Amino acid sequence: MKVPLSWLKDYVDIDISAAELAAKLTAVGVVAETVTYVAPEVSGVYAGKILTIKKHPNADKLVIADVDTGSETLQIVTGAKNVREGHTVPVALHGAKLTEGLKIKKGKIRGEESNGMMCSAKELGLELKDLPADQREGVMVLPDDTPAGSDISKLWCLNDPILEFETFANRPDQLSILGIAREAAAVLGKKIKMPSIEFSEVEQKASDLVKVEIEDLKLCPRYSARIIKDAHIRKAPLWMQGRLYAAGVRSINIIVDITNYVMLETGQPLHAFDFDKVSGGRIIVRPAKPGETIVSLDGEKRELDSDILVIADAEKPVAIAGVMGGQDSEVTDDTKVILLEAANFNQASVRRTSIRQKLPSESSKRFEKGIDYHRVDFASQRACKLFAEYGGIILAGESSCGIEPPAPVKITLRPSRLNRILGTEIDRATIGKLLNGLDFETEDQGEDFIVTVPTVRKDIGEEVDLIEEVARLWGYDNIPTTEPEGISIGFTAPMASFEDYIRSFLTRCELMETVTLTLQDEAVLERYGIDGSNLLRVANPVTSDQKLMRFDAVPHLVDVVKRNMSSRRFEFKLFEISKFYTDKGGENEPDERRELTLLASASAAKSTEYDFFTLKGIIESLCKDLGITVELKRSEYIYLHPGKSAEIIAQTPEGEVSLGVMGAIHPKIAAAEDVDQEVFVAKVSVDKLFALKQRKEFAEIPRFPAIERDIAVVVDRKLPAGEVESIIRNEGMPLLGSTYCFDVYTGKQVPEEKKSLAFKLYFSAPDRTLTDEEVQSKMDSILKKLDAEYGAALRS
Repeated sequence: MKVPLSWLKDYVDIDISAAELAAKLTAVGVVAETVTYVAPEVSGVYAGKILTIKKHPNADKLVIADVDTGSETLQIVTGAKNVREGHTVPVALHGAKLTEGLKIKKGKIRGEESNGMMCSAKELGLELKDLPADQREGVMVLPDDTPAGSDISKLWCLNDPILEFETFANRPDQLSILGIAREAAAVLGKKIKMPSIEFSEVEQKASDLVKVEIEDLKLCPRYSARIIKDAHIRKAPLWMQGRLYAAGVRSINIIVDITNYVMLETGQPLHAFDFDKVSGGRIIVRPAKPGETIVSLDGEKRELDSDILVIADAEKPVAIAGVMGGQDSEVTDDTKVILLEAANFNQASVRRTSIRQKLPSESSKRFEKGIDYHRVDFASQRACKLFAEYGGIILAGESSCGIEPPAPVKITLRPSRLNRILGTEIDRATIGKLLNGLDFETEDQGEDFIVTVPTVRKDIGEEVDLIEEVARLWGYDNIPTTEPEGISIGFTAPMASFEDYIRSFLTRCELMETVTLTLQDEAVLERYGIDGSNLLRVANPVTSDQKLMRFDAVPHLVDVVKRNMSSRRFEFKLFEISKFYTDKGGENEPDERRELTLLASASAAKSTEYDFFTLKGIIESLCKDLGITVELKRSEYIYLHPGKSAEIIAQTPEGEVSLGVMGAIHPKIAAAEDVDQEVFVAKVSVDKLFALKQRKEFAEIPRFPAIERDIAVVVDRKLPAGEVESIIRNEGMPLLGSTYCFDVYTGKQVPEEKKSLAFKLYFSAPDRTLTDEEVQSKMDSILKKLDAEYGAALRS
């Protein structure tokens, strides 16, 4: 739920920043996930009315316009083809700032003075896909009633903080601006100001024109129809378009925009029918008849059956209840009279219909969570208030049908029990004040309260719910920490602690952790060449791409790369610790293992370079920290590049242990996944790392200096450097402290099928300074062994 701060301020006096408000609301369970802006850099742009347009004397494709900017008339040169005399457009004045750092200055264009610039939607920082089609090209033409001199940044919410809230299934009240405002008022200790619903009606009654019938009151407890005449189609005022855009809703026309505006404001979906297209002046809420069809507003023809609730006229269905209207009754440019629907539909019925028809909507999302019965009239009256402000004639009353309004829930709250459960000493006056701040009515009953729950709070049903409300407003941080009685203190399992250690180590290496689904798509098997014969299959998969239990995280991480590249992100250092499942006994009996998957990739166009050795260094550092000696051996793996892959081998007293594999994703697979940069991955068994990890032992800092030597040997080009390093390490013991390869050379100075490997060696002893003779003896031994094993020669 996106909430522009300026809209929220209509109902609550907010005197703190958006970030502070987000933090306060999150602390009480109203989770503000982000605070964003449409275009915070834009300034100095105002509405201007074009008075005259004449041809530019020195350019065929330019015109000169006189524009009233409210305080003065300015001459502006433009090449826009869609502007006309009388249009109101955004004008960036001298000194204005637009997107991408563009700063406007007055000057001359082809010899004629120009004192500003008419702006397109893109130059204002607006997403074209979220705008009506007529605003996506050329200069943006504003509604005719936009006053000249109006600040476009304010009207379009360009600089306005937008708080995006996570919504929960049990809190449908938070799917409205007023719902968030109620929480903000309670947190800030302010009073909420409700929007006006006062408007004038004519004598003619709505019930004289339309009759409402409901066949099943369980599926539709309440339906209200109001009639508005002279509701001419035109653009909504700019302030309304701006708020809708900031809240994530595209402007259509003033009729649709008012219904959407009120839905966002109150949480109650509304729908406007062209009354002249409603046959017989009847609205019948009923299950669809077998064989009936409807063309919904998205242009799709939909088959209906008796499990789908519809709104029908005397002849046919005109809307799918709670989900979407029908094309045959939608408002058009010819609409003169509208029928405004406000109703309460059964949650389960709307959800089933939305899923079966594959037709989620802002309306269905709210009905599925539950709408307050009492909100129907308020939202309907609020919409009539707005229609009346913009020229609509409201007929008297409504035509409605439904059950009697349900009585508000009353609950006894015992302050003594509240304090016992929370471990607090909150006094009665404070408890009452906190609840009153959320519109709960409290009535004294001796030491206790009788609390009347607001009808919008469908999540409150018993005393503990009220205790939770007091706890979150009192502040979870203010509740003392106590140890539960009779419950032993738990401990972290050794494997869980080990996984946390790996996470901590890798995040220090600047890797980001991913958490992907435990289910995988069967199509991955073919793309990656994986044998699926021993994989675990889900008996009743929710979707077709979740048929298998997770067997390999590499496809998941590659998918993360692919999706982020579409958002112009090209540098990745990722890891995931996951559980993997195979069929152990051939009868879908699970065999579970833990595996660490790493990924590194960066575009060649970027300064950052991630390659095979990036992952090699990370893995070696992790294993070294665990006391495990590893080396890489050339190998091939199903979906890795055959020339850029290796097996990760741990050296143990009992012999070699394979920990996993690493390498570059095969180019064909990368191309099939639409990833156009090289991707390096590694898979390491967490179970084996846990089994092989050594207890850390601290050694005394050497008191004697180490002796450094370099050695460069010429070997076969296909020989892995790791094997040469292993020989050097074994032959150099016990005097060789450490060694590493620092250079690989192929070129004119070595034979064509050979390469030169250069190593750095450090020799030392704990009890003395080594002599040159001792070191040279070890160097000779190393060279002799390399010659015997690989025919290696010292590079001259």
